[in-house]
Amino acid sequence: MERTSGRLNAKSAKKAKIREDRRRGSLHYKGMQEQIKIGMSIRFYKVQKTLIAYLRFLRALRVQKENPAVNDGVVWEGASPPLPK
Repeated sequence: MERTSGRLNAKSAKKAKIREDRRRGSLHYKGMQEQIKIGMSIRFYKVQKTLIAYLRFLRALRVQKENPAVNDGVVWEGASPPLPK
């Protein structure tokens, strides 16, 4: 039995086109690579921002523990006690 459905032919044609694009280094393929890079950099930027906020929070807790005069007896429940200048 030969498989000649339009969908399968279209799929294999698409794969062949992608292979050809890769081989020639076409603009479409390069554009896709750029989009992937941009998406990844946005994702890393979000992770980085979260990490920085967390590190600030830990630093503030450490400052509060080491130097109680900084907070003047205020108990901080939020994530942003005063940071040293």
